[in-house]
Amino acid sequence: MSATPVVPTGSSTLEADVVVVGSGPAGLAAARELGRRGHSVVLIDEHAELGGQYFRQRPPALVQRHGPHRARGAELIADVVSAGAKILTGTVVWGVGDDGRTLLVAPADGRRADGEAQPSEFGALGAIRAVRTPACIVATGAFERAIPFPGWELPGVVTPGYALHLAHVDCVPLGSRVVVAGSGPFLLAAADAILRAGGGVAAVVEMNRPYGLSRAAFGALRFPSRLAELARYATTLARHRVPVFQSAMVVEARGTARVERVTIGPRMRTIDVDALAVGFGFRPSSELLQLLGVAGSFDALGDFRVDCDAQGRTSVAGVYAAGEVVALAGARAAEARGVLVAAAADADLRGVSGTAVASRIVEGAGVVLARERTFAKVVDALFPMAPERLVVAEAATLVCRCEGVTASAIMQAADLGWNDPASAKGATRAGMGPCQGRLCAPVVSALVARATGRRDPPPAPRMPLKPVPLAELASLTEPSTVVDAL
Repeated sequence: MSATPVVPTGSSTLEADVVVVGSGPAGLAAARELGRRGHSVVLIDEHAELGGQYFRQRPPALVQRHGPHRARGAELIADVVSAGAKILTGTVVWGVGDDGRTLLVAPADGRRADGEAQPSEFGALGAIRAVRTPACIVATGAFERAIPFPGWELPGVVTPGYALHLAHVDCVPLGSRVVVAGSGPFLLAAADAILRAGGGVAAVVEMNRPYGLSRAAFGALRFPSRLAELARYATTLARHRVPVFQSAMVVEARGTARVERVTIGPRMRTIDVDALAVGFGFRPSSELLQLLGVAGSFDALGDFRVDCDAQGRTSVAGVYAAGEVVALAGARAAEARGVLVAAAADADLRGVSGTAVASRIVEGAGVVLARERTFAKVVDALFPMAPERLVVAEAATLVCRCEGVTASAIMQAADLGWNDPASAKGATRAGMGPCQGRLCAPVVSALVARATGRRDPPPAPRMPLKPVPLAELASLTEPSTVVDAL
């Protein structure tokens, strides 16, 4: 690859001291702190509004009727705006230039803001196709883990996060007879939200057995505020007579135009439903970090774990990681990581040796992070996820919904010699759809591992990370370089 960065022609390249990708708790905290310290900051998020999944804000009409959603988020957003950050919402980062310092961007809806796309509330993307910076903070968060089962592609099958967003932000229940299933404390929060929004929950189905006496459960006694939250959820479910099945999973969903009933194993109960919310914890959204070339490793579940120090510095100078993309520990921990990574970036930009000068804000963030990481260990112990769970039992189950690839097709490809995840991807097209394997890549790897007895990591992310118009590729000064990366 040439030393000249791949930059679009005939358009502007925005420059800033720091670019923050992701506007959840970590990204907002980092942008605020760096703006307050006098740095020029560009904050990029693919959604139309700031806040990420956790701090997503309600539309003004709903705020008037129901009040704000998580006022802390609105406060952070106001702080970022007042700190002078340049905000690009509705914008995806789809690639990286050859210099490793240029992020290639495009409108999230696939249209140019200087053409048909509408400008966001904070600032139109306009002709900007690249953002160059000496310091990039990746705060892209996490997304819900999916494990395929027969019928998971039916309309009405969503994630608990979607159900929670619909209830909390839009004040609309997912349905009147919903099964919430999978694993993790998030299930109770989603069920509680559906009920409080006026919907109905037929059952909560938890893969593990966290609710009862155990050594891991006793560890939660150190966190009374979290126990109070759990008690509130349990009270809501009990008031609505919602059964909670432990050591159970949804093994099948059926319906014609949409999901109508689900079967729960191992006792094979069948429940009539109008919606199913199912998810198995979260995976780090690490594709951009991998594309930037940072060091890391894949865990047993096929998730990339970035190597970084306590303040978010990665192996690549000027590239930092913050929030849930580093480790899953909740919104408070993510915000604390944002403060710490901002201090590190500030120190590096100013040429201060060692770590950033300690301050009460930074020290306080370290205390919060330590506490939340301890609680995260308790959660991990209560809701373990074994790699064996990723293996799909039914051969006809769709594994890659984007390309319509079944488990049997992947196993057959492995038996025929396409015996690593990258080869299986090429042979079956699993992971080549719009989501680029975000949902199916770990499952594909697990199926190939079962066929070969060898566990290899999922294929590396490639540009474009997100779907973009072909015009974006055609606008590059060195399109052949990007074509080579595709």
